[in-house]
Amino acid sequence: MKKLLLIVLLVFCLTAVFAEEPTLEELDHAADLFDTAGREFDEAQGLYTSANSVMERVEAEEDVSLREIDDASEDFEEASGTFAQAEENYSEANGIFGRLEGEEEDVVAEEPVYVEDNTPVDPYILYTPTYALNKSDLSDDEKMNIEDSVLSLMDPSASKYTINGHTDSISTDEYNQKLSVKRAKSVMNYLIGLGVPVENITIKGFGESDPVADNETKEGRAQNRRADIVVE
Repeated sequence: MKKLLLIVLLVFCLTAVFAEEPTLEELDHAADLFDTAGREFDEAQGLYTSANSVMERVEAEEDVSLREIDDASEDFEEASGTFAQAEENYSEANGIFGRLEGEEEDVVAEEPVYVEDNTPVDPYILYTPTYALNKSDLSDDEKMNIEDSVLSLMDPSASKYTINGHTDSISTDEYNQKLSVKRAKSVMNYLIGLGVPVENITIKGFGESDPVADNETKEGRAQNRRADIVVE
């Protein structure tokens, strides 16, 4: 009787562990979503590139017709919608594969960062990379600066990071909001490559709402295209 109870308990435990794993059909669906998202990202990037060339001419104070600016704004809007759909597909697919890898079960308690005298450290900006106009990829120089800054910490992998993405005031609020999130994600991905656990990173996008310089000048806009790396 005891042996039968043990077998029943074992079957129940195994069922609880593996019940949430995705089916083969779900994995196939996730793979299709990744493919679709990839095509959508490429399409959005093409629209961004076309519109960006016009905005670069505006930034350089060249002669640009109102029709060209209107067309560029429409391209930005369409690209934003396409990118949003790609993000949804990617997120759904990632959730399915995350179940396969058991990522949803990982729970990490929030802990303060301590110095040697056990005094909690207030959040502070470790480093602020900046970006080219309408870009979200990090330059090689910025990657080196981020790496140097992170490795200067006593225990980089144990620290908590909040990445706050920002933009200048060119283009629409919706586009800038999405661009600010992409900038924050670019830093997050690089930190993960440096060995920082993904659960230690939080990203936020503020669009053009929190400038540190005057958006009416070219120099000010360049400073506002940034991502603050905050260590907690």
